Amino acid sequence: MSTSTRDRVPIALTIAGSDSGGGAGIQADLKTFHDHGVYGTSAITAVTAQNTQGVLRVDPVPVDGLVAQLEAVFDDFSVHAVKIGMLGNAAHARAVVEFLTRRADLPPIVVDPVMVSTSGTRLLAPDAIQVVRDELLPLATLATPNLDEGAVLANVPLDRDAIEAWATQAPCPVLLTGGDEHKPQVVDVLVDGPAIRRWKRARREGPGFHGTGCTLSSAIAARLARGDDLETAIDRALGYVQGLLNAALQWRPGSGQHVLPHGLVASPLSDRPPLGAPWSLL
Repeated sequence: MSTSTRDRVPIALTIAGSDSGGGAGIQADLKTFHDHGVYGTSAITAVTAQNTQGVLRVDPVPVDGLVAQLEAVFDDFSVHAVKIGMLGNAAHARAVVEFLTRRADLPPIVVDPVMVSTSGTRLLAPDAIQVVRDELLPLATLATPNLDEGAVLANVPLDRDAIEAWATQAPCPVLLTGGDEHKPQVVDVLVDGPAIRRWKRARREGPGFHGTGCTLSSAIAARLARGDDLETAIDRALGYVQGLLNAALQWRPGSGQHVLPHGLVASPLSDRPPLGAPWSLL
């Protein structure tokens, strides 16, 4: 492949846990990158046994194994964006921070501070929270916590106003997602210093959706890798996830939560040729 051909295809890296059910984590991230015409690479922090019903087991990857994956990717690829999801514990979080800090040419970084699975399993040890808040977020282009995660990072009660107040002083822009809030409308809020922008949509009823946070953060990273500015990347990523949510209501492969049908629908935001009617299952 010529250099000019290589440069035409953006490359993104996901640092996250593996999901054997394919609905979240590394698997969802790579499928999302593909949907946006981005070549995906990965560094796995933990191997989880999970499906649409819940997380059955978590096996962390050795820290030196995680670092070796990061070195292998950055030594051979020009990475245009990084998405960071499940880190698991303080040792993993600090290893990622130290690795990224040593690099002089950091690409955009999207941090999805995964703390608890949709089914309720804790995925981030308490001692890692401070590392994420104080050491990782200053490196980030954007953080995408849900309300529960935002409250933990801010060390405040589960109150949207208090979390948004913290976000105005956060070391990076914060997209506070509202999918887990039990209200008729879902409100996502971008807080970038004093600037605030809100997106609102009607809530969908049902058994819940698995992997939406992973998919949103990796879609934003993919759009940043393609050269979008931050707000445009968020606009397009939210539209992409909304389309997947629409399609997910037509398809439920497991007996638990809905999963998003990455790659099985034609995305109007994808930079590759459409595969079928917009947002319908093929």
